[in-house]
Amino acid sequence: MDTKRLTIPVSPGAPHQARSAVAETLGPRHPRLEAVLLATSEIVSNAVQHGNLGPEDSICLEIDRPDDRVRVTVTHPGVAVTSTRRTAPGPGGWGLKIVDSLAGDWGIRHGREGVCAWFEIQAAA
Repeated sequence: MDTKRLTIPVSPGAPHQARSAVAETLGPRHPRLEAVLLATSEIVSNAVQHGNLGPEDSICLEIDRPDDRVRVTVTHPGVAVTSTRRTAPGPGGWGLKIVDSLAGDWGIRHGREGVCAWFEIQAAA
């Protein structure tokens, strides 16, 4: 399994940094690149906007490519947004619903390292 790890400072630019790392790792010809980039943006944005993180904190991004899948994991020391798969109540709040629609599997767990949000997308459409 080929794993890439990157530490990203918490900032408004974190989703862009994460997308760039994913794009570089997967390459422009990956069949599900756009789906992986969008789901990555959503889980990193959730961490930055809702994780109760400060500018001194960072996000750990891991990109794995086991078998015919892509797995992206975002770990941070903050708090988690709900993992309930629901309809958003108003403007915004669609991030996890988008991840749910794109990913074959995803989840959020709490551990010693903080909050870990992850998703897996099949490489073939």
